[in-house]
Amino acid sequence: MQLGSMLIILIQRNLLFSNIIPLDGCCCIAVNGDLVGQGSQFSLKDVEVLDALVDLDAVSSYRASVSSFREQASHKTNVPFVKVPYKLCQPFRSGMVPTSPVEIMYHCPEEEIAFGPSCWLWDYLRRSQASGFLLPLSGGADSSSVAAIVGCMCQLVIKDIEKGDEQVKADALRIGQYKDGAIPMDSRELAKRLFYTVYMGTENRLMGGQILRIWDCKIFKPESGWC
Repeated sequence: MQLGSMLIILIQRNLLFSNIIPLDGCCCIAVNGDLVGQGSQFSLKDVEVLDALVDLDAVSSYRASVSSFREQASHKTNVPFVKVPYKLCQPFRSGMVPTSPVEIMYHCPEEEIAFGPSCWLWDYLRRSQASGFLLPLSGGADSSSVAAIVGCMCQLVIKDIEKGDEQVKADALRIGQYKDGAIPMDSRELAKRLFYTVYMGTENRLMGGQILRIWDCKIFKPESGWC
């Protein structure tokens, strides 16, 4: 039997639909109920491309075997064919094998909480032309959670640089103000360049055994400490 196969390319652009979280989804290629390609649910890339080799005859046979599809098709008008001077399909050749199904990858809730805001923070940072983040510390769960998310963001940036993403690398060099051929290779070192914290003391807050006045402001830099 001759197989009619085509190369399917899906393009996903990681759009932000709000100012809180990025798009929670991924591009994928499914054939007859099987997943043959799955993109990244959370990514620092602007565009992601997937490709798969699909047997169109197998798709037609599968649809013809389902009675509900035949009943629906019998009540629909025929779709007109438009002839074009080129073909997307390729005739079957020896060695051509359709893409095999892959196992669906699911993120756990903890990963979704970490990766989603981290991707948004990096996108906001590079688009705003800012040089980093300043976090006021309160000692509670809110500020510590934000600090952890920034740390996760730095880890994602380093991973993409190691994978050869030139756009992420260029953004990191610009934002981190790397010079003399230096390249960000460590997430903790990158965090030192991008992340600063501020402790705003009040009359009711103690720090280092001393009472800070309400107008006192302490800035912590990872490389030099409190100043």
